[in-house]
Amino acid sequence: MEFTGERIFPATFEMVARSVAWARETAADAELPSGRALHLELAVEEAVANVVRHAYPGRPGDFRIRVTGDVGVVRVELEDSGIPFDPTEEGGIPDGPVGQRPAGGHGLPLIRRVTSRLSYRREDGRNHLLFELVSEG
Repeated sequence: MEFTGERIFPATFEMVARSVAWARETAADAELPSGRALHLELAVEEAVANVVRHAYPGRPGDFRIRVTGDVGVVRVELEDSGIPFDPTEEGGIPDGPVGQRPAGGHGLPLIRRVTSRLSYRREDGRNHLLFELVSEG
């Protein structure tokens, strides 16, 4: 059963959890196994938190999230008009013991690790991040 949903949220930290819950509910028809559903939540949370934290320095903004798919597959597109940033560029997790690493820098490698496909484009002054999760990982 194909599904689609789209919503615009203000780019505030209060909206991170709300957008994750909305994406999870919208993607319920994909019937992802619980582990993959958790991966969906992690990827959405990290991507949205990055928009909230970095896209609009010193000014308000918003983001659009579009969730589409079918049984066994979920596609998420996150769109914002913030500063250009391509999260698909390679970067590793900071080195060192966990307690001694600098804060930040873990979200993008996590998104790359848990998604089946990740792409980015800048079009008409907007960032478009697309990722996909499929049942079999």
